[in-house]
Formats: sequence, C-alpha cells, structure tokens
Amino acid sequence: MIRLLKKPTVVTVLKLKWFQIKNFRSIVDSGKCYVNNDITVFAGKNESGKSNILQALKAFHDGEFDEEYDFNMNDSNPELIQCYSVSEKEIHKIYMDILKYKSDYEFERKIGELEYDLIIHKDHQSIVNVEGNWLEVIEEIRQGELQFWERKISTSVINVIKNNKDLPDSVIEELKVLQLENKDTYGAAKLLSEKFQDQSVSDANIKKILDEYSTASDFEDKISDFDNIILPKVILFSSFTDLLPEKADKDTAKTSNIIQSFFKIVDISSDSIFSESSRQKRTLLVNQASTRISGDFSNFYKQNEVNIRLDVDGDELSFYLYDGANVTPFKPEQRSQGFQWFLSFYITLVAEKLSSSSIILLDEPGLYLHAKAQQDMLEVLESLAKTNQILFTTHSPYLIDTNRLDRLRLVIKNENTTYIENKFHKVSDRDTLTPIITAIGYDLSTGISLNSDLNVIVEGISDYYYLQAVKSFIELKTRFTIIPSIGVDQIPNIASILFGWGVPFVCLLDNDQQGRSVSRKLTRFGYEENREFMFISDKKLIIEDLFSTNDFYEHILLEPKPENQSESNSSLSATGGKVLLARRFFDRISSKQENISLDVTTIKNFQALFHKIDQRSFPNLIAN
Repeated sequence: MIRLLKKPTVVTVLKLKWFQIKNFRSIVDSGKCYVNNDITVFAGKNESGKSNILQALKAFHDGEFDEEYDFNMNDSNPELIQCYSVSEKEIHKIYMDILKYKSDYEFERKIGELEYDLIIHKDHQSIVNVEGNWLEVIEEIRQGELQFWERKISTSVINVIKNNKDLPDSVIEELKVLQLENKDTYGAAKLLSEKFQDQSVSDANIKKILDEYSTASDFEDKISDFDNIILPKVILFSSFTDLLPEKADKDTAKTSNIIQSFFKIVDISSDSIFSESSRQKRTLLVNQASTRISGDFSNFYKQNEVNIRLDVDGDELSFYLYDGANVTPFKPEQRSQGFQWFLSFYITLVAEKLSSSSIILLDEPGLYLHAKAQQDMLEVLESLAKTNQILFTTHSPYLIDTNRLDRLRLVIKNENTTYIENKFHKVSDRDTLTPIITAIGYDLSTGISLNSDLNVIVEGISDYYYLQAVKSFIELKTRFTIIPSIGVDQIPNIASILFGWGVPFVCLLDNDQQGRSVSRKLTRFGYEENREFMFISDKKLIIEDLFSTNDFYEHILLEPKPENQSESNSSLSATGGKVLLARRFFDRISSKQENISLDVTTIKNFQALFHKIDQRSFPNLIAN
C-alpha cells in the first residue's frame, strides 16, 4: 500500500499533472485542469474565481477549511482530485542519487519517456483514495533489477561449483541443489554469505558472489522505501507585505521571515555575524552578504542599478539601498511601493528556490509594478520554475509570455460555477481573452518594420501568424512584409498612411461579407483589385479555410477529427480564441521541435496565395 509521508526515506520527484476541484466556494466543478511542469498561468476577468482555484489547492494541502466561506452553497463537501506523475528518467536519477549506485551501474531496463501516475482523491477531512500505476512501476523495477543481479550471481555460483577446490564437499553439494536443481541463485549466494561471514575471502568467484549479493540485498531494502511518497509542498503567496526593515535587533532578526530569507540567499547565517567577535571578520561577512545580494538582485531588477547594503552595529542590523554610484543611502521604506513589493517578492521567492521543490501559488502578483517591472518579475518566476512548479493568476498582459501560450489556462464563470478551460478556441468571452490578445499585440508591435519592396496589410493578428508560419514551413523566400491590421475596417486607414508615405502595399482581404464591403471602399478611394488590394480566394474563403480540414484539426485545434465532419475551418475557429490558435500554430512551427507535416492541399493553397501576392496581379490558383 502507498503511504503518504511528511518525511519519507526516499523523496520521489513528483510533478503535479492535473487537478479537479469540486464544491469549493464559487467552484461546483472546475473540470480537469492540466498544468505545465514549469509555469501555469490562470487568466480571466475580475471576479471569475481565479483566486478560489489557488485557495482550494492550498486548503486541501493544509487540511484547513473555513466552513463559512469555503463550502459551496449546494451543501456538498469540497473535493479535490490530483494527479501527480514521475518519469522513468526521474526514477533513474533517484537510483543514482539516492540509492547510491555507482555511475557505471548497468541498468537492465531501458529508460524511456514513460510517465507513471499517482491519483489522490481528497475531501475536506482526509485522503479518501489513492490510485494509479505507481506500485506497478516499483514492482517492475524491483523484479527487473533483481533478475539482472540473479543472472550475474548465477554465473559466478556455477563457476564456484565447477572450479573451486577449497570448499568442503558438503557445501558444494548444497550449492548444486540450490543452484542447479532448485534454480535458487539467491539461496546459494545467501549460503556462501553465511559461511564466509566476518571472514576474509581469497577466491575471486566467491568474493564476486558476496559483493553482488550484498548489492542486490541493499537494492531490495532501499527500493521498498519507494512506497513512502512525499507530495510537493504547496505555498500560497497572496501578497508580499513582509517588507525588509531599516533596522532589526538580534532577536527580531531570528524571528523575521524576510530577514532569514535574506541570509538564506547570501548563504550566511545571522548568528555567525552576531557571534563573530573579530571586527575585521564581521566586516568581511557583511561585505560578502551585501555583494552577493546586490549582484543577484541586479540580474532580475533591470529598471536601474540598486545596491543593497547590510551593516551591523553591536546587536543591531541595518539595511540600506543605494542607487547606482550614489553615495546617499535610502531606507527600504523610502522607496516606491512597487519597488518595496518587488524586493520582498524577490527575497521571499528566491529563498524558497533554495528549499525543496514545491508548488508555488501566486495570486495576482505584481499589481503595484509598472509594465517593465512586471516583465522583470516574470524572469524571477522563470528562474524559480527550474526547480518548482509555479501557478499564478493574472489579468495583466505583461505577465503573459507570448512565446509560451501553452502555459495559459482560461478561468470562466458562468451562472452556475467557475470552471477552467484548457483550450482557447472553446472560449468566446472577449473580456476573458483581452489580456492575452493585448499581450500578443504588444509583442507583435515591437518586431514589425516596413519593407521597401512590398507590404501586405492583412485583416488581423491571426492572419499574420498563419501566413508567417506557413511561409516559414515551406521556406519561402519572398520580397514582402506582412503587417496586421486591428480589424478589416481599419485596413483603408493603414493603406492611406502607407500611400502617403510612398510605401508599396497590397491589402489582403477575406472573401466574406466584411472583406467585400472594404474592397468597395478601397475602390472608391481609387485603389485597384490585384494591385492595391486582393482577395485570399475567388471562393468565399478566409485564411483558416486554406488549411485542409485534417491539418486544421491535427495542427491547429490539436484534436482528432470527428467522423462526418462538415463544418468549415472558419466556422470551427469563429470564437474569440482564433488569435490564440494562430499564435500557438506559429510557435509550434517556429520552434521546429515537432515533426509537423502539412497536407499537399494546404501547401498548394498557400503557395498559390504567396505567388499571387508576389506577382500582385497573378491569376488565382487556389487548389480545390
């Protein structure tokens, strides 16, 4: 039976894989929420229930509930289902690091990419049930490794039976019965171990048997500890109000969490400073602490150079801040609220990074920080995520890494419950999607420049990402730059600006009602079709329809295609999540980490469109 312990003999490398919350505050059923191994971001509008998700994970971890606030109004008790996983590679690492086998230890089993799950059902009082294939992998490993050693020992025992002249005949006969008749290799090894206990052994084969039997027995003892599992610690930070003080005496320093975190980062104990009688050595320790904290802090806080200085006078600590080379010190409390928050955030979480691996929950971090400082904060989280799982809520676009949209989970509240949506295209609520789309737009605006040959104005960000992705996939060398508009209605305005600047352009329109309406407007302005504007196709298509249906399901929706599917791609993506689908596809193509293959139909459609753009008046060759 699996035992969940606070201090197990063997610490397993468990990662939270998914969770499901029921009957907690506004959450009737969150649905299964899959989390990333590093960072997971819960985005949604205010009052959607984002904070309740983190509060639930913390409450179930601690086993502490407020019946007045935490229990749902439907009179059902709170429930949590969590799935943790561990990979074979991590089990291999446990062998090497914890079971203390030598680096040249020969593993019988081939280590692969398999994951093993542990599913835990909890209610508000206790663990109700534990299931999963954890015990299966432990038994498989145990049997496999013991069989490996059995074969090695068997060879040595047979050599002893055949060649040893020093053992009594009675012992040889016992070995023959155990090894040759009963196939009991471990019994034979145990017999020799007992015979030669506390004796020196000169025979090489017997010595080898004793060594291998000892190793196998040690493995058997230690592998049994794998039943003792520790779950990752869950830490919730809803605010960082524990600020670094200007001064603290010896007793206060011992009890202050943030001061102890400070000393943890610099790898010096406060006791060592206070107890040091040599003024010179004490000054050296203080200078070391100041240099270490300032250097590490500057790696993350990039608004301006800040040096953090520690001083000690008798039994009193003092903390000062210096701006760059400025010799005038500031008290921590004299800095802005945003800076104080960032400093507290940095000290608290970087110290946590130095502890055991945890699940760190952050509720709306960085509210007091401006945009650039929020991006600095994200770098701290990236550093923490190397050894911890980070889950945080936000509605700030600056805390959404547009290169990692796979981290996003959308939190939605309807009339009945708060629930978590793992897939963008199933969400149409504009307020929920706004911070994500804003983040993408901000990221996009920093990387586009005009082209002296040709600039293609497209209707929106999703068109931009699809065209850029396929252009990269087919390795097309073109002379044009793609510029996204913020909607088809804005295309004439962008065209007028580029025309005024004397920059060559063409407007690429969907062949739908809105696109045709804008084409009539462009015609009234004196622009010609297939010169200053053109349609994606002569057929009534938009950009998504250039993909084959199979490609759209497999590579964009990331779902299996249903039987008898008749909806067009444009209908399937006609929600507020279409931008996110396009960006995710763009990221997958750009990373080149996946072996993606597009249908011939898809490639022909896009090649024809690109050729048409390049020629500006080339006849439409969109494939059927």
